[in-house]
Amino acid sequence: MIFATGRAWIEQGLDVERRAPRRPASGETWLAASDDPRAVARASREGAGYGYLFPAGAAAARPRADDDRRLSALAAAMADPDMPGAGAPTADAPGPVWAVFARIVAHDICALADLAPRGLRDPDAPRSARGTEAALVNLRDGRFRLASVYEPDASPGPDAEHLARLMREPGAEARLRLDRLAQAHASHPGADLPRMARVSGRAGRAGGATGSAALIGDRRNDADLAVSQMHVALIRFHNRVVEWLVDAGGCPPEQLFDRARRLTVLHAQWLALNAWLPRICDPAVLDRVRRAGAPVFRRMVMRRRRERQGLGAGLCLGRPDAPLPAPLEAWCAAAWHFRSLERARYDLNPARMRAPAELLRRSGGAWLEGGRLPADRAVDWSLWMDGAASGPDAVALDTRLAPEPDFAQAQAARALRTLRRGRALNLPSAQDCLAGFARTYSGLVRPLTSEALCGGHTGQALRDGLAERTPLFFYVLREAETLGRGARLGPLGSALMAEAVIGALVCDPASVWNTPGRGGGRWSPDLGARPDGIVVDGLEAFFAAAGGGA
Repeated sequence: MIFATGRAWIEQGLDVERRAPRRPASGETWLAASDDPRAVARASREGAGYGYLFPAGAAAARPRADDDRRLSALAAAMADPDMPGAGAPTADAPGPVWAVFARIVAHDICALADLAPRGLRDPDAPRSARGTEAALVNLRDGRFRLASVYEPDASPGPDAEHLARLMREPGAEARLRLDRLAQAHASHPGADLPRMARVSGRAGRAGGATGSAALIGDRRNDADLAVSQMHVALIRFHNRVVEWLVDAGGCPPEQLFDRARRLTVLHAQWLALNAWLPRICDPAVLDRVRRAGAPVFRRMVMRRRRERQGLGAGLCLGRPDAPLPAPLEAWCAAAWHFRSLERARYDLNPARMRAPAELLRRSGGAWLEGGRLPADRAVDWSLWMDGAASGPDAVALDTRLAPEPDFAQAQAARALRTLRRGRALNLPSAQDCLAGFARTYSGLVRPLTSEALCGGHTGQALRDGLAERTPLFFYVLREAETLGRGARLGPLGSALMAEAVIGALVCDPASVWNTPGRGGGRWSPDLGARPDGIVVDGLEAFFAAAGGGA
């Protein structure tokens, strides 16, 4: 989903020859947006990286020789289809749309690369906390600004400029390009991402990909059908905003694209802050972090800023384009709660109900037929919202990752990869994170009791040396299962996600957090675009305004 490994050795001042980026293979949706060594080197020089919210907890992490055995047993228990309650429908579970939105946000904020040469290291071998922060590079700038929608996946230069032009609609450059479906469908007029095969010029050579590859700013968004369709919705919304601006009048043609982009970003940021976070987070925790302005995140930014000043990096607050460090505890653990919301089957649209999950996970546009997306594979988002998506395939937000036996092996492997990655990146334990938050939010982020933590089907695996220093990914799901009752994250998961997302908005002077509205308040959707008169004050309204569903 979020992370990748760079493939070149980057040295200070060394201009490494560019290599064509590799398209993600099936299941590799954690690959970074670009595999270009020049992009890695540039991001490193500019100070785009990662940091720990709780560096003392990361420094205290001491991997043990038999950790892999323990993590393997825990992953297997989490994916046991015979676990009591596995696959049980729950009316309060988040609709699958929220997991897709989470991945869009994560991809826009994070794309991890590594300065260390891949062939000289074990990707699962832990490093020191200091070594981890020094080696990791973020190919994004740590802000949520829809770069994956608007900016090409290429290093600055003629190729990037050419790709940026190709991403626009020919003859109507204020609009973004989309592709039509293979067949018309009266009940659901969907669309697809633009495909290289139908884009003339140097697109294939410039991007290192041809044929069914999508011409978008982040190829990870085309490694899963649902994420691809969410990207389509963002493009459609941008184009509807362009139409709204034209109809409203007063916007010079040469400013249409920039104005539409600005409004689209503000709407997306508002939805992340006021729709997504309230749906997945504990309300008391979210309110406290919001009122405090994400102080834990801001402390991390200032610490990383001080550490990088001697390197001449551009990490500083107050500059709109300044990169922000991405907190590892959030984007490597808490954000992966979406794994728990993965279903065995999905209702794509009225013509394709209960489609197997495997259909969604084919990467690189492999779900195309004749180079186009079949109409029965376009997502109707009204079927993915809360309530509408609470049928027999609904799953709770919990430690039960396999709703059906056929799903167990793949989910166990995914869980183990996530647990191993947390160990390799030296993530603080859940207990260290709880202690860290207690210093800022006294009495708010309370730990689970030992009975709650070690109860249930995963208890035996956890009691085998993981109960005192619990992997963060597992703990976030366990407290969602017990305290959040499968409907939302518990206190620790909520605090991590709220700090990460709100912090990125607080520290971005151009974000919706810092954009004034009426009466001294912040910007709100009633001040934004209103396609068809729709005030975009929720995801349902967003999809309705974008057209093609909901």
